[in-house]
Amino acid sequence: MKTDELKKKALEHIHETVCFSCALRAYGGGACGDGWDGDGELYLNRAQLLYLIFKKNEVNGEKTQKVDVYALIRSMAYDGAWPDGEPDDEDISHYSYSGDSEELDIYLESWEILLKKIENSEINESNIDEWLPYFDDRSNWEYNINTWKD
Repeated sequence: MKTDELKKKALEHIHETVCFSCALRAYGGGACGDGWDGDGELYLNRAQLLYLIFKKNEVNGEKTQKVDVYALIRSMAYDGAWPDGEPDDEDISHYSYSGDSEELDIYLESWEILLKKIENSEINESNIDEWLPYFDDRSNWEYNINTWKD
């Protein structure tokens, strides 16, 4: 198989929807008081993941979907900090919302590693099937694909 064909085979392991755990934070007053921490689930579709991996509008003839992960996470933090709706305070500019998804970061890093290994012929037709199961099990995303494989 050629490099492009191996990459295409690998990309078949991106599911239609993938869920990533997030750590959420809010700071300010009101319901968040001096601070609020929570957890959330970030769902991204295949087109969004392809965009995050390649930063292109199309990959192998498949349309991607631009996504602002940080805006989604901030929105999740806002919703978590104010479960009963908008804050009463008219000036909400002093509130801040943030968070991150270590799982998503590791997942994307692992795609970068895998694709580079294919380009460098470290992964080829004879061993690609040993690497691909990493992406099928969310519990693997605690560590990048190199650590998982070793």
